[in-house]
Amino acid sequence: MLETAPLSDPYPNKCYLPFILYPPGMHRVTGGVEWLEGHVDLQRAGSDFVLYLGVPFCRTRCKSCPYFASLLSENDTRGREERYVDALIADLRHWARYRRFGTGLVRTIFIGGGTGSILKTANLRRLVDAVYSSFQVADDAEFTLEGNARDFDEEKIDYVVRSQINRLSLGVQSFQPEILGVIGSPHAAQDSARVIREFQARGFTPHDIWAVWVDVNAWRTWDDGIESSRLNGRFTVGSTIGLTRRGGDPVEGAHPRVPPTGPGRRRTCARMTVHT
Repeated sequence: MLETAPLSDPYPNKCYLPFILYPPGMHRVTGGVEWLEGHVDLQRAGSDFVLYLGVPFCRTRCKSCPYFASLLSENDTRGREERYVDALIADLRHWARYRRFGTGLVRTIFIGGGTGSILKTANLRRLVDAVYSSFQVADDAEFTLEGNARDFDEEKIDYVVRSQINRLSLGVQSFQPEILGVIGSPHAAQDSARVIREFQARGFTPHDIWAVWVDVNAWRTWDDGIESSRLNGRFTVGSTIGLTRRGGDPVEGAHPRVPPTGPGRRRTCARMTVHT
């Protein structure tokens, strides 16, 4: 049951718990449009802001995922994807009419989820076009599409390369089939390698493919998939490492400066780039 909160603040008790317990409790706001406009100050002059566009659909439910998502079949006989994109575009245009967002400048755009890349190419194009027709977007804006390698066919890859999207976030998670099976991931290891290569072949080459935080106690899970490794120079900030996974491409990374993460916990961080 929803609680009624005082009009001064719709979320009086903010939640700072770990993300696994997301989402926090929601509260009913009874003040109407007038209260919302005043509370968020929608009529003031705009400034820099960001857009997060949520696509609440997935093909399967990963066992590690705590977020809200609705399973969407590839057939989609009820037209749920189409109706959702229609509603999302209408909502974007609604908020763009307020001075705060209509005169502001979008610096960052993120299409996530769920699974952002699950959208059909035509619907992804509609959403991107709606953003640019509704808001003022910075020339150097970072525009990220988050998703799953399984969703990228030739048509979608070609569109993304030509579009305003300039950053990809692929949920690779692992190149080991056994681990992917345990966590319930819908893609196979070869899907991720294929998509990365196809984007690179079209000139879309993000520098950092993925950033990995690895607890040293879990390194043993890498053993079966790693054929060789090397350290170039001393083990220090800026030194580079190289790993070769069995039957796959070499991976290189550099050690950045990492702050302590607490007593008794040792972690290492490397920014990894796939080289083909």
